Amino acid sequence: MKNFFFLVIFFCFGYAQELHIYTEELPPYNYTKNGEIVGVSTVFLQHIMKEYGEELKKGDIRIGSWSRGYEEALKDKKSMIYSTARTKEREKLFAWVGPIDQLIIGVIAKKSKNIKITSPKELNSYKIGTLHRTAAEQLLREVGVDEKNLDRFANIKSQLKKLETDRVDLVAFGYEGMKFFQRELGIDTQKYELVYVLKKADLYYAFHKHTDKKFIEDLNKIVQKLHQSKEYSVKAIKESCGL
Repeated sequence: MKNFFFLVIFFCFGYAQELHIYTEELPPYNYTKNGEIVGVSTVFLQHIMKEYGEELKKGDIRIGSWSRGYEEALKDKKSMIYSTARTKEREKLFAWVGPIDQLIIGVIAKKSKNIKITSPKELNSYKIGTLHRTAAEQLLREVGVDEKNLDRFANIKSQLKKLETDRVDLVAFGYEGMKFFQRELGIDTQKYELVYVLKKADLYYAFHKHTDKKFIEDLNKIVQKLHQSKEYSVKAIKESCGL
């Protein structure tokens, strides 16, 4: 996968544990802005820890790969990685806190084009903008989309500009991420619609599997409480960001 920023944060809980937290560039959930990690999942984590009675203090920000951060979270008993899709394959590898939100990987098009996709094979009728080696592109290939129908590039903003100017018919990526970047580009998101869902995955904070069980239980109770809050829920955070 592409390189990402991972953030290492140190703070002490009631059982005096130093925790290392890793995350990737996944707008609008976690991303860098002015040298800091921000985003929906980051803000929600801050709310969780404040409710727990601890201040989330930011430390060094370094650049690495997703695989490196993931491996650190697997082997380092004082670690956590987010926003992580909770899958069957990963279930026993981590101690889970969440869910944060549901990640939708899909395909968008202009509403004016009136494109209706009822089966994956119909995607082959269109030119689809993708990012090379991303999950969205992999999922397209898995459902049978021919490589010749993929317009590959390394920048999602460029692909969304192509969609806006009709140089591609569709763009495949994380749905919330596409809306986030469209707003950054000044593109009216109301002109677009999700025409096909490739995958849905619940996002979590994934702690090392040997993290204190009581701590994990306490955080999950806080998550459920905050989801009901009008001020501190993920829904409220997203609304404050215009999502």
